[in-house]
Amino acid sequence: MNIYDYTLELEKNILFIGRFHFPCFKWVKRDRVSNYSLHNSLNAAALLAPDEEPLHTMNTYESDDTWKAINQLMPRDTRIDSDVKPIESQFPWRNSRIHIERFENPASKVKVIMHHGVGTNGRLLSLSTGAALARQGLEVIAVDMPLYGMTENNEELVTYDDWIDVSLRFIDHESTADDRPIILYGLSAGGMLTYHVAALEPRVRGIVGMCFLNLGDIRVKTIISRFPFASLVERAGGSLFKLLAKTPFRGVRVPMKWVSKMTALTNNAEAQKLLINDKLSGGASIPVAFIGSAFSYMPSIEPEDFLNCPVLLTQPGNDRWTPLSASIDFFERLACPKEVVMLQDTGHYPMEATGIGQMCDAIVHFCKKIDAQ
Repeated sequence: MNIYDYTLELEKNILFIGRFHFPCFKWVKRDRVSNYSLHNSLNAAALLAPDEEPLHTMNTYESDDTWKAINQLMPRDTRIDSDVKPIESQFPWRNSRIHIERFENPASKVKVIMHHGVGTNGRLLSLSTGAALARQGLEVIAVDMPLYGMTENNEELVTYDDWIDVSLRFIDHESTADDRPIILYGLSAGGMLTYHVAALEPRVRGIVGMCFLNLGDIRVKTIISRFPFASLVERAGGSLFKLLAKTPFRGVRVPMKWVSKMTALTNNAEAQKLLINDKLSGGASIPVAFIGSAFSYMPSIEPEDFLNCPVLLTQPGNDRWTPLSASIDFFERLACPKEVVMLQDTGHYPMEATGIGQMCDAIVHFCKKIDAQ
């Protein structure tokens, strides 16, 4: 018996015995142990930074069918396939395990860390953006925030401030691993998330956002609202969630499709049906406390004083949820170098070949300028 066969047999025996004697092993599914599971885990572990945990200890997207269906609807150059596929791992945070996936490229001059909003997850960002950027030579990392994707959330309560903390801690981890410049990318609510993070973390060298939504501005909430009489509803709703976040109801989970314009997540009708019912993305439910904290969060630096790094807004030209008018007031207030690139005929979650190509070209150019500084 060679060393591979021996270690594989050892893994099987540990899991078999553990399920009978230790309750903590009961979550381990028998089908996780295959002829290749340990081999793949060891290969993945060799590529991970010290604080990340290897593939075999976690939930992975291999078990999820939604992203696989979306993958087939994407332009061919953006799809995940056998040649361009991220390595999945975990990053420890408090009591939870944050799911990370990485298109590794040591030759890349920068690292792009992608942040989703309340309607997608890290794997969906890998489909729309990550794989395409990886094909252009960038190292790209997607983070599943608590409550979304394959992250194993063990917290009693998750707020928007926690998402900021996850990002800050992961940036610190990546900055320790090497000194390559870090660029943050954000889709939907992830755009403003990257700004809030960069305002606290000077090691961020650039921000790319698909939109920047100032939820403290009633005009923005009116534009993005799913309700008629938006101003009245949004004023009442924002105040209600902030109030409930301070009560015992703060832990009650609300489907995001009830309180947001999730019906405009993407302009692809088939993908829209899949995403709005996907518990890992558009069909997710989040605590009242999260919604209240998102409405009430105050950035550490106002945009008029923000000089930490340049900002690129890659605005979908046919975004039915967050059009340019929802971001432009905040964007124009930014004191830092900034640029807007409009993506032709592209929806909120981009699936259109032309728009994705324009977005990726703009991001690559943005990264090159930052590396040259």
